[in-house]
This record gives sequence, structure tokens and C-alpha cells, in this order.
Amino acid sequence: MSSTSELDRLLTIVQNPIRREIIRRLSQEPSYPLEISEDLGIYQPLVSKHLKVMEEAEVVEAKTESSPYGPDRKVYYLAKAVSLTVDFSPDLYNIRMSSLQRVPLPKSIGEFKDRLNHLSMKHHTLDQYAELIAELDKRIAELERERAALLHLKSLAMRAAKESIKGKQVSFIERMIAYHILNKNERTVREISKSLNVSEDLVKRVLDQLMKKAIIRHFDY
Repeated sequence: MSSTSELDRLLTIVQNPIRREIIRRLSQEPSYPLEISEDLGIYQPLVSKHLKVMEEAEVVEAKTESSPYGPDRKVYYLAKAVSLTVDFSPDLYNIRMSSLQRVPLPKSIGEFKDRLNHLSMKHHTLDQYAELIAELDKRIAELERERAALLHLKSLAMRAAKESIKGKQVSFIERMIAYHILNKNERTVREISKSLNVSEDLVKRVLDQLMKKAIIRHFDY
């Protein structure tokens, strides 16, 4: 399955507020439908219906486990560890899905990893883990503020770039390829052709026109 298909599938799952609540609940610990129903105050048949949709989308998985109070029961686990990000403004659009598994750690956060390893090696109290988590949350918030500032600068750059085209006679296909270069920073005929699903000959002709109109300086064959 392509990354685009998986992204669309996950967005369909999380757009529903009940499914988001189920995900939040399962992020705390695995659970079975009746327990989820009681915790969230939602009828069990509705919880089961949503769990089925989420299982088909591979967001959750179920395992049959024995129960100390009666027959075996299905226990549900989260099957994904991802980050979904959507950014948009009048001059910006970005949507992506990032895996949170097997992510290489940069040296700048190695200290946090070392502290976690230290806590995990011996028995430590919950509040010691809470202190580490609070510091991680603080660092994440700092990075998100920096990211928001960078996105703002990017939107301003996009706006200025589009203003530079105003007043020039630009066709629809020329504008489409010009905006694609702005958004994807793809500079070769082959890259643009593949991304936009148009012929390389058409891309070459359009890029030649954009060069003649001084909208771009050069491109690579």
C-alpha cells in the first residue's frame, strides 16, 4: 500500500471524535470493548463497530485472551505509532505522516535517552518518570514553536514568490509547474514529469517558456 493511501486511511479514522477517544484510551493500555465502553460512556455496540473499522484500517489489532471472570475475550491494542501533521494557510499546504518507530536519535537529545535508560535499569518511582516526561514535553513545545515560526517564514516566501509572477502572461500548465517547483523544489525534467504525471516533452516545453519569461533561471535535463 502506498504512503498516500495509508495517510488517507488514517485521516479517515481520526476524523471521527469517537475513534479519537478510543485511540486515546488504547494509548494508555490495551483494553476490551466492554471496558472501553464503560470508561468512555459510549454504548458497547457503537464501540465494537468503531473497533471493527479501526481493525480493518490496521490502526488497532485484537488478541484473544483468557478472562478471570468468564469466557475468553478480545483485547485491543494500538497497531500504529505515527505522527500526522497538517499545515495550511493562504500560501502554504503541507500534510505528512511520520513513523515514530525505529527513529534514529540525533545527538542533541541523547541525554534524554541516557536518562530513560538509567530509569529503566533499576526500579524508580512514577514521579521520576513524570519529571523526564515533563522535560520532554517542554522540549517538544520549544521545537513546535520554532517549527511554527519556520512555517510562517515559508508562507511569506511562497507569497513573495507568487507575487513575482503576477502581471506575467502565464498559462495554467505553466503556473502548475511553477507552483510545483516552489512546493517540491524539484528541478529536473524527470522529477517533475513523474510527480505531475505528464510527459517529459511537455515539461521541457513549459520550462523553456518559464525561462524565456524570466520566471526561472535554469533547469536540469
